[in-house]
Amino acid sequence: MSIKRFFTTYTLYFGFILFILGIVLTILGFFGVFYYDSEYDLFKDVIDSIGDWKYWCILIGPILLIAGGYYFFDNINKRREFHELMETTSKAKFIRNVDRVEYLAWKLTPHHQNQLIQKKDDFHIK
Repeated sequence: MSIKRFFTTYTLYFGFILFILGIVLTILGFFGVFYYDSEYDLFKDVIDSIGDWKYWCILIGPILLIAGGYYFFDNINKRREFHELMETTSKAKFIRNVDRVEYLAWKLTPHHQNQLIQKKDDFHIK
């Protein structure tokens, strides 16, 4: 499996990991910079171990949050649209949307490509 295919297949999982990591880094950076000397000692030990990296956390955290959120939710929307377009029982409606379904299958996993091939075989489409 090529590297590009590997990342395309597991985009949902990478997006989720980046999204969660972005949330954690943003929270740690936010509390480390703005609430370090206050009465909130919730993350004090963790922030002490991070040290001056809290400034990097507050910079990198939102970037990872946005990028991971985009990849995660974009992949979920593509999967939802793919399944909605594949549920049709009308051959005419499927042919009308075949370009979009092929694009979505190409952007998603090989499992989705196999589903598309099976659906085309069911409708006798080349």
